[in-house]
Amino acid sequence: MGKRDCARADARPSLASRPSPGPSGPSGGLTKKKKKKKTKTTRANAVGGGGGGGGDADGALAARRAPAPRPPPPPAYRLRGATSDAVSASAVLTPSDAEFAPCAARAYRGFHVDPPRVVHPDDAERRAVHAAFERMRDLGLFHHDVLEAGKTVSPTFVQRLLVGDRGMTYHYQRLRIFAHPWDDDAAAAAASDDPSPDASSSPAASSFPPPGIFAPIKRLNERLRRRAVALWREHPDARCAGVGEREDSDASYNVSLVNLMAPASVAGRDPVAPLKDENIYGMGAASVSWHSDSSLKENSTVAVYHHCGDDDSSDSEEGLPPKKKEKASSSETARPSWHVGLRALDGTSPALRVPLATDSAYYMCRDFNATHHHAVLAGRTRRFSSTHRVAVTAKDTFEYAKARCVRALKLLPALKARARDARGGGKGGGTRTRNENEDEDENGQRRPSLAKLMQGVAEAHREVEFQWIRMFWLQGSAHARQHRAYWTRRIEELTQAWDAMELGLRWGLDALRLGAKKKGRKDTPGSGGDPSRVLRDDFEITPRDYDVAAYLLGEIAEAREAYRARVQAAAYGRLPAERRPVRNAPGFDAKSPMPEDLRPVAKAVERWKAEFLAGGNGGKGKRSVF
Repeated sequence: MGKRDCARADARPSLASRPSPGPSGPSGGLTKKKKKKKTKTTRANAVGGGGGGGGDADGALAARRAPAPRPPPPPAYRLRGATSDAVSASAVLTPSDAEFAPCAARAYRGFHVDPPRVVHPDDAERRAVHAAFERMRDLGLFHHDVLEAGKTVSPTFVQRLLVGDRGMTYHYQRLRIFAHPWDDDAAAAAASDDPSPDASSSPAASSFPPPGIFAPIKRLNERLRRRAVALWREHPDARCAGVGEREDSDASYNVSLVNLMAPASVAGRDPVAPLKDENIYGMGAASVSWHSDSSLKENSTVAVYHHCGDDDSSDSEEGLPPKKKEKASSSETARPSWHVGLRALDGTSPALRVPLATDSAYYMCRDFNATHHHAVLAGRTRRFSSTHRVAVTAKDTFEYAKARCVRALKLLPALKARARDARGGGKGGGTRTRNENEDEDENGQRRPSLAKLMQGVAEAHREVEFQWIRMFWLQGSAHARQHRAYWTRRIEELTQAWDAMELGLRWGLDALRLGAKKKGRKDTPGSGGDPSRVLRDDFEITPRDYDVAAYLLGEIAEAREAYRARVQAAAYGRLPAERRPVRNAPGFDAKSPMPEDLRPVAKAVERWKAEFLAGGNGGKGKRSVF
């Protein structure tokens, strides 16, 4: 889907409605205010906050806040008779070992397992959750995530999908995954400021996934939330008492990562991601290797519901008949084959191997996720799990991305005015005389420089392109089709805003290009001016404007090159064609304001700077685009 196809998909008002030219200052504190001083153009002062495209005032304030104090980790447990800490740490305990219980109580406090009767007092709800899992599987909603760690791009062993509050995403290992809303879209839209679920789409398009399919997961979410709070009260932890002003923990779950794991015998033959053995303790095949969950609210509790489906006696997609399913479920209650591995990070405590009966749930309370690793050890049946989390929301919701675009779009009129002034004409065209008071707004404050305007737009442009648009299409055309009830339309809105920001950057470059060809006079230090500032007859420009523009273009070009390298990874070739990255989103064509390859543009900006420093040529000479 090219960007213009997205932008003109319907006539609804969008984020990218082009603002009319007019006076405009910076909005939203896009750059941190500092005392005036000469600095080099670096990542810190030219672009702002790093990979997430930060740099706004809220992000700068958060960076200055001191981190909240953390409780000390749980005390270590050393096995009786162990000759060293290393010997103790290399052991694995199971519930049949005499030291399992005292070790768990001391070194693994915060971990708790609920039996099925506690998780599902109502058998009807248990069956509803089972049916929801199977329905998700039948609809093909589960898929392998392809993650990036360093230079390694690889698919997950498990297949998964994300459900949660409307507009939520979850970012891990350089991949953003998008949540299917677990409420009915129509009902939620009626209670919000959004229009109807997808007014421009056909009923068939807006009803996939079917309404209500995720409702049992949302009800399970509420039961697990209440149970997590009850566990804190039943099992207080003195380590966490009185640490700063924080609450004991948080279980306001806003997402659940729903996983589908194949039996060990089948998973080992998976052509996409064959299972590997756990490589530290020799625990056998691991569906999920050692890790701690990321992108969560600090000190929050994670709840995991576990359900076993068919056993591995049938490799068919249809699974087992009902009676054999009941037998497999009964076996997984009496003799569980699936286990969770727990590993303390203290270098002394032995690891634990905890069996999981089907329909049980386990909780990692308070800071357990920060002080321990866990792994999922494969069993003999198919396994579903629903992992309920308090995901961070600072930069991971649609509302955040939308607000980021809105702030950037407010800067476009000023950029358009700079391009107009560089051409030497106002609204009536022709040349005009520059009034020195135009450097100030109605409040007497200096207007933002061209560098600051371009920085504000480019940061939002880069974040929306690489953290939202490309992340969405990276996961394939099937991913977009399955998210059409909520996300596809909203990604189109972000694409329209991105398209407008492309035009805004072009206006900024036009001002730099034309400014380099006009002669001007330097500001005089004796009159309190800035000698690095060159005043033309109708606008001002500085060498730093060129430096910042070249840097910002280089950052976008580098990110596009990294993305192109990522999508060529062999891991994507093992996926079905409809799960591979969509290459032309966002798209570029002959009518695009900017080319896709920005390296030549950045070099052109450097040439313009040299011409600018040489004094220009009075506007004479060949007109160059880039």
